[in-house]
Amino acid sequence: MKRFQSKVSVLHDLRKSREEQALRSYAEVVLIRQRSVINLETVTAARSSLYTEIQRAISVGCSATLLSQFLSYRDGLETEWTTASEVLRRASEVVETSLVKVMDARRERELIEKFQSKERSIYDQEALLDEQKRLDELALRRMPLGWG
Repeated sequence: MKRFQSKVSVLHDLRKSREEQALRSYAEVVLIRQRSVINLETVTAARSSLYTEIQRAISVGCSATLLSQFLSYRDGLETEWTTASEVLRRASEVVETSLVKVMDARRERELIEKFQSKERSIYDQEALLDEQKRLDELALRRMPLGWG
């Protein structure tokens, strides 16, 4: 009997390649989201620090010019915080979409592997039957005449 060769081995390789590409893409977008989280945390910490500084300056009686500078900086930080929040929201959506693609690719690969496994089981059964048939024929040839 000839060596086992799956009918869908090329398809399996393609599905495996797609899954690997989906995993690479997922890793990239997770990294981007993580950078977005760090950026938002940095801006949030700067905002918090600025509010503390503004409160301290007001409590000791700062000039109107200094307060105006603080408020301008605060407005810039608020805009930056809003932008960073939006970037993080979008990055999280992309991560979710990418994860769905990974799961779909994995499901497709596993489906092909399940089919290959069934193919292999059928091949093994046929090989076993073929071997049994050859052994039976060999046993019949070795039997003396008149035995059967």
